[in-house]
Amino acid sequence: MAEPTEDDVVRGKYDLHGLIELGWLRCALAAGDDADFYFCGPVPFMKAIKQYLARAWY
Repeated sequence: MAEPTEDDVVRGKYDLHGLIELGWLRCALAAGDDADFYFCGPVPFMKAIKQYLARAWY
């Protein structure tokens, strides 16, 4: 789980606290239809993100 730093919290410099969820991803992607995605991490994370991206587009 991602955690913003104390400075991030004070300044409001983060988008999401915790795990990425499909609803948040859809809102983040609403700005445009054309995008490239690069992600890395543990295999379960990458599988989840790939599935979220596939569902967010349709």
